[in-house]
Amino acid sequence: MTELQRLVGPEFVAPYASGRSLTSVPSTVGHLLGAGEGWRSAPLTLPVLPGDGRRVVLLLVDGLGHHRLADQLARGDTGLATLLERHAPGWSRSEPLGEPLVTVAPSTTVVATTVLAGNGAGPAETGFLGYTQYLPRLGFVANMLFWRPAWAAAARGGDLEAWGLAPEAALPTSTVYKLLASQGVASTAFYPHEITRSPLSRMQTAGARMHGYIGWVDLLTQLGEHLEASAGERGYTFAYFPDLDSLQHRDGPRSASYAPLLDAFASGLTRLLEGLSPAARRDTVVLVTADHGHRAVPAAEAAYLGELTDLRRLLARREGGEPRHVYLYARPGAADDLHAAAVARLGESFLVLRGAQALTAGLYGDPRHLHPEASMRVGDVVLLARGGAALWEAERVRAEPGRHGTGPADLPAGMHGSLTPEEMLVPFLTLDLGAG
Repeated sequence: MTELQRLVGPEFVAPYASGRSLTSVPSTVGHLLGAGEGWRSAPLTLPVLPGDGRRVVLLLVDGLGHHRLADQLARGDTGLATLLERHAPGWSRSEPLGEPLVTVAPSTTVVATTVLAGNGAGPAETGFLGYTQYLPRLGFVANMLFWRPAWAAAARGGDLEAWGLAPEAALPTSTVYKLLASQGVASTAFYPHEITRSPLSRMQTAGARMHGYIGWVDLLTQLGEHLEASAGERGYTFAYFPDLDSLQHRDGPRSASYAPLLDAFASGLTRLLEGLSPAARRDTVVLVTADHGHRAVPAAEAAYLGELTDLRRLLARREGGEPRHVYLYARPGAADDLHAAAVARLGESFLVLRGAQALTAGLYGDPRHLHPEASMRVGDVVLLARGGAALWEAERVRAEPGRHGTGPADLPAGMHGSLTPEEMLVPFLTLDLGAG
């Protein structure tokens, strides 16, 4: 058992402990393409597909947890089963999904997609350690998805760039696209059109040609056209599909729309792959993975920071991280008192760690490779949610009759960020188009 697994205990999944980490996906792409230099993490061992010179497509399905996907297959999802049966090498009905990957901590999109966009470095090295985090140079907790102050009502998306945090300089490591380009491999990325020029997208896709799409049908259409136009060329393509995540935030992991959307998307992907010309299919591998899964966050398990006045008086600033993976920043000299207060008030619902302890144990990646601000961004105390717990700022209006979900009306019914198996385990599917 690793030091990190001992620290977090048996109820949680420790990143990196299994050897199958999301941080290994960039180097796996590089290995398949014959670009073996400059990666921070070792590539994954794949069941087939030796050699290089292939064309690789990585499809990131936001929120597609391994547990939820396995349940979907058990319930008879014909679209997904057909896709795997026809295109997954070594596919077996007894183990249709194979071994999962372990995503990073926090198990959240900003952190995981930055890892996938990098050179295999962990979050502690990239410096992207949460949906929100303290930026000491700017002096406040920032929202890293929308690139603005996290707690300012008048803040606008992109404010951080206007105040000096240029996306092009925010990532201290090379992007996967720049690293591949240096070894002769061109890259293309497909994002929803509304975020193609966001600061975060610009940072993550530096070195790639960007295409925006409107809805998943347009995504698959454009992807098919791209694969035909680039047939025979060595290249890397990344496609990001967020809709399943959005549904689960709104309704919880059991969203009634989850199954039909997944079935339709998988069926559409199957039609796309089988409609490609032989030249477009040749030496093309499609990898499918996710950034995280989801947990339901019922109102009965919610905690509200606004009610914890003895804890709040010890804070130097507003909290960071996620509702299920919280960073607390202590007033000068109050770190020990803050830790003790957090244990006393939240210790049943959250595992309470010291920030330095979490970094040293490797929760956020190799402690030998830390971003210069990693300890300040994580803060003094880290809260990891147990079960369906979440820490919100204040209790809101209760759910109206007929609303999906069980929580307050303006809070999500599904969340992620902590280390439960539902959040941490994600699929890693390999589709070999030349074999289908």
